[in-house]
Amino acid sequence: MSALLHSIYSNSKQRVPGINLKQLKTFLHVAELGKLSLASDVLGTAQPALSRQISMLEHELGVRLFNRHGRGMSTTGAGERLRERASFLIRYLEETQTDIQSFAKEVRGRVVVGMPATLAEVVAAELIENFMAMHPETSLRIVTGLSGHIHDWLQRGEVDVAVLYSQQADDSLVVEKLFNEELHLVFKPGFLPGKTRSISFAEICRLPLVLPAQRHGLRTLIEAHATSKGLSLDVQVETDSFRVLTNLASRGNYATILPARSIRAEIKAGLVEIRRITNPSPFRSLCLALPADRPTTSAVRLFADELKDAVRSPAVRH
Repeated sequence: MSALLHSIYSNSKQRVPGINLKQLKTFLHVAELGKLSLASDVLGTAQPALSRQISMLEHELGVRLFNRHGRGMSTTGAGERLRERASFLIRYLEETQTDIQSFAKEVRGRVVVGMPATLAEVVAAELIENFMAMHPETSLRIVTGLSGHIHDWLQRGEVDVAVLYSQQADDSLVVEKLFNEELHLVFKPGFLPGKTRSISFAEICRLPLVLPAQRHGLRTLIEAHATSKGLSLDVQVETDSFRVLTNLASRGNYATILPARSIRAEIKAGLVEIRRITNPSPFRSLCLALPADRPTTSAVRLFADELKDAVRSPAVRH
């Protein structure tokens, strides 16, 4: 990536043929559409000019980026690698320009935020409204997914800032712990006998459970607790959908394990009950993450500060 940036920078100063943003944008359009004729229509540029730009880019890099065939053009292995990085590179340079210009103007630019769906449902609407009121020249995009997926998006530059659950040491990210949240057993009223407020982990292992799949961080954490006690879980259904988890738990055939914060509405409506888990009591950490290997814009830094305040508020934590 640094070599490609250096090439663009050097060529822009020397005013000689070489890699430039126009070539990269042309490359991305052709790679996406698969035909020069389609790219020509989209860009409003003659096909010979587009073909020349692609040829110059291949010459500069010393590799073939496309396979030409009767149906159009498809990327080679080198072309796919460039396709992965060029999108990030173009966005990075455009954001750099916006960020520098913001010193003389209001903060502006686009911020892409990744967070778990359960958290987004609680904080996203108010957070967006407040931030946009303070910084109307910015634009926001909230994407939700599993913590592992969000981690990958952040590393690839598809997300600027993220809220993640407990992460192992990762030199590619700057991680700030926000708080720990306790996990509870969630079930339909009447599913369990008695009115106690807690249940042991050993008792949970005897219940029919619906939990996320093995790759999910929540499942990994719960399985680790079971293993530490020499126990095994009776997981009868797997789903990564938060809504399916809560819906199945509320129907009475299965219990699940979730933070109480994420199901406050269902508890208030009497659809589910919760019990505190003991021996051991599972917790997971909520963290704010930024990329360590690339600079962040003023808009991203400001939004990260607002996001931290929103997530740490008592209304979210409890």
